[in-house]
Amino acid sequence: MIPITRSIPLGLTEYMGYSQGSMEPSEFNVTPYLKAGKNEIAVEVYKYSDGSYLEDQDFWRFGGIHRDVWLYSTPNVRIRDFAVRTLPQLSSATSSPCDFTLQINPQLAVAAGEKGEGYRLMAWLEDAEDKGVMLKLPGTDRLEASLQASADEILDLNHKAALMNEWYPQRGGRKFERMEGVVEKPHAWTAETPYLYTLKLALLDKQGSVVN
Repeated sequence: MIPITRSIPLGLTEYMGYSQGSMEPSEFNVTPYLKAGKNEIAVEVYKYSDGSYLEDQDFWRFGGIHRDVWLYSTPNVRIRDFAVRTLPQLSSATSSPCDFTLQINPQLAVAAGEKGEGYRLMAWLEDAEDKGVMLKLPGTDRLEASLQASADEILDLNHKAALMNEWYPQRGGRKFERMEGVVEKPHAWTAETPYLYTLKLALLDKQGSVVN
């Protein structure tokens, strides 16, 4: 991860990539370029690029590496990112929020030929006292301690038509909720009574071991 101002090309023994953006991190996958033994990464920083005029509106007329640079490794199947929505279920009688629907949209990444087969993603909610919160599955009265989803279905590397059409329809908006559960009568946050829940995600391999 390289936080950098202006533009950079990056290389080891060969050219690896280029990034441009003053206040954005630059991230490169160096795996295909690493050799056994000692490796040296070279970064060349240009003070000006064809996007410099965009940054001048905020008077960022400087260049250089302005934060730490680090190298990190990841498992071959990993959680790359995720987004969360909490939607109130309004009561027709009071028109006030009662239960909330928790929606999770995870993004996974794979390497080394992995397809995510046999991997599964788990999500669970804990209250302010670190106690588990039971989640009701949508459309049922069934309560679960966690939500689960198949990693290979989330990835859909084989582009199965049924999954593609479900999550990327030809018409209309994309679906968001890969994982969904209802939280019954949660504590609402206010300035006078602040209350936080903690959402935890874990990726499990074929043996049920947590890898991420």
